[in-house]
Amino acid sequence: MRFGDFAVLHSGNIGRKRGLDILLRAAQALTPHAHVRIIVAGNGPARNGPAKEQLMALCSARQYEFPARPAQRAPVRLSWNADLHVLSQEASVADLVLPSKPSGMLASGKPMLVMAELGTEMTSFLCDSAIVVPPGDSDALAAAILSAPRNRSPDASQVVHRRNLAKLLSKTAAISSFARVITG
Repeated sequence: MRFGDFAVLHSGNIGRKRGLDILLRAAQALTPHAHVRIIVAGNGPARNGPAKEQLMALCSARQYEFPARPAQRAPVRLSWNADLHVLSQEASVADLVLPSKPSGMLASGKPMLVMAELGTEMTSFLCDSAIVVPPGDSDALAAAILSAPRNRSPDASQVVHRRNLAKLLSKTAAISSFARVITG
């Protein structure tokens, strides 16, 4: 990666339900924009599983990066250095489970781009804290990446808002909420 590049990060599981092929198609559309770098950090369900191998086989352009399995703290460094976080997912998994990724993305304070249908739990929770594009639409994803904020120092109130949302996803908050529900 070069100084001044715009880093778009997917970090985590590289499974089939992630919709990463859509992210890679968007990256192909972004080829003329040399400053945009798509970084996919993580592994498939089995270390270097077939999902990762298939994605890597699709990648030949320079704006894709698949870092080697990161050291224990590398995901944190990647997260805090990314300019834009991407939460990709297939439409079929929209309301099955809330992925764990949003907590780290929100805690970084950086902008988020989420592939989800409006009206899902994900988009309801994130409200105005993320750019939302429909799952499966690589053109909309590429356009959203190009129109994402390029400010490396986001507005302080946006950062605070994102970090407050991240606190709602913490284990402590989840246990407290669950306890309130079961005790009435």
